Amino acid sequence: GTTEAGSTVKIYNGDEEVGDATVAPDGSWSYTASLSHGDRYQFNAKATDATGNVGVSSDFTITSDTVRPELVILGVTDEEGNNLISGASTNDTNVVLFGTSEANSWIRIYDHDSMARLSRQDVQVSEDGTWSVTVTL
Repeated sequence: GTTEAGSTVKIYNGDEEVGDATVAPDGSWSYTASLSHGDRYQFNAKATDATGNVGVSSDFTITSDTVRPELVILGVTDEEGNNLISGASTNDTNVVLFGTSEANSWIRIYDHDSMARLSRQDVQVSEDGTWSVTVTL
């Protein structure tokens, strides 16, 4: 955040003081919080200048999610809907990859044949935890 240079900044989670931040000469400051998985945090800051004036920030609410989502590719089908096994060949120019992961998370499909590992496509997992994406070969 930013505040008046020379101020002191205290960081709160709700009403509980959790730390402080050093204000740089340009008035900028930052705070790094230690978060527990699944906990909800409602951070706010109070800055006090040299004459005792206090400024209060608005709340910033987050929920910590520190667990990597499990990603499962259940299968690949060709343009006719036939299942392809790993290492199979197809003459089709499009295939559908499908699987499961954490609801509402994002998956990035990569082309592993590319030396640069270029991203091919991003897809969002549905609320029921399933996903599918058509990839052009």
